Amino acid sequence: MVDSATVSATQEIDVDWLGEGRRFVQALLVEVEGSAPLAPGGMMPIDELAHIEGSLTGGCFEVVVAEAEAILAGTSQAKVLRYGISGELAGTVELMCGGIVHIFVGVREVASAKSSAPH
Repeated sequence: MVDSATVSATQEIDVDWLGEGRRFVQALLVEVEGSAPLAPGGMMPIDELAHIEGSLTGGCFEVVVAEAEAILAGTSQAKVLRYGISGELAGTVELMCGGIVHIFVGVREVASAKSSAPH
């Protein structure tokens, strides 16, 4: 598992960004097949201005995952991205160590008073 201090720091960033009213994508490394630089648990929030905090793979896929922010723009639908030798970007982006990673990405935002009011 990822170092608890790293997880705590990333969670604090999430809370700060939510407190600032930012809409962002939270990426979470949920599974590793074979070898990868980091264990499941790594987190990386990416805001609408492409500010990135944290790490998922030690730099191998961070930019590609950041592009997921654009994929999720305007939606609240979450998805799991799969990268590696036989993943979604096979042949273009691979872990140097040959593993496959599964990364959950979902939108985080503060619900507006209008959308959270009972109907």
